[in-house]
Amino acid sequence: MCSAVLAIVQKKLRSRLYNKGGRGHSGNITVYHRGGLKHRRAYRYINFISPLDIEGVVLKITYDPNRTANVALLYYLNGFCGYIVAAEGLRIGSTIFSGFSPAKVEDAFAVGSVLPLRLLPIGFVVHNIETQSGHGAKICRAAGSSAVVLKKSSEKVLLKLRSGWNLWLNENCLASLGVVSNSSHMDNTIPKAGSVRHMGFRPIVRGIAKNPVDHPHGGRSNKGQHPTTPWGRLTKGKPTVSRKRRLNKLSYRFK
Repeated sequence: MCSAVLAIVQKKLRSRLYNKGGRGHSGNITVYHRGGLKHRRAYRYINFISPLDIEGVVLKITYDPNRTANVALLYYLNGFCGYIVAAEGLRIGSTIFSGFSPAKVEDAFAVGSVLPLRLLPIGFVVHNIETQSGHGAKICRAAGSSAVVLKKSSEKVLLKLRSGWNLWLNENCLASLGVVSNSSHMDNTIPKAGSVRHMGFRPIVRGIAKNPVDHPHGGRSNKGQHPTTPWGRLTKGKPTVSRKRRLNKLSYRFK
């Protein structure tokens, strides 16, 4: 694909992303400490719901300012193009398969290929995993994240996540092979405060440094009280999980 056509395809697959400054549709602040982003950003439309039973070729691997991982531009054999979250080791010209019934299962085990969990051997490392079949990838999408296939049973597959949780999923849920790209992201350091401002984050002011009208901790004579939120609710030591909440029977902590 020539560079001119490639530029047109990339332009169709992205749109301008405007900075809201943490405000909602009514103009009120819904997310605090946001704003000041001066750099223009473009949102890339990512295919978290993979097309079925088709092969694709990697045209380009590029940086995405909206996520920690890199993204790969694919050209599918049916003529369509789309972005996916790039896997570690994916290269320009690599061929991947997406679907339930590959012609040869051995050939489909390439980095970045999308297969149902029932076809994956125990010990395989996967990412971009669906929690419900056909609903699109929901977990293991950040840079360097992955899960390991631990066990198989009737219609269920057990995955071990990086957090230590084990998760039972339907065997028809799709997952991409390999680890998410840019695994060195966790090693990046922030050299100065201005770098955080460039990301669109504003400073967080302590409550005790504010006036009484702005925060319950504000003013001089508010010593000895329990820490609270700006709206007066307790923040430390109060249970945040309901005892009556029904536990998810599909997941448990790995010990």
